[in-house]
Amino acid sequence: MLEHLAAARRHADEGQIRILKQKQLIATLGASGEDTAAAEAGLHILEETQHNHLDLIERLQDALDKIPVTQGDAQS
Repeated sequence: MLEHLAAARRHADEGQIRILKQKQLIATLGASGEDTAAAEAGLHILEETQHNHLDLIERLQDALDKIPVTQGDAQS
């Protein structure tokens, strides 16, 4: 489960970068008078995907928090 959590966090980090780049693209297209509709639709998809990654991180973290730590599992 820790591996899944780490992967979800990586995906969320990468997703945030993609969202920023997409916003920059929209700004560039808009500044040059180009149509931004397709880029804005892409941004919407990226933002939905990012929301899903963040939800998954929360669910995985909640599940991990509920796993009891036994004496043998605890590190000193």
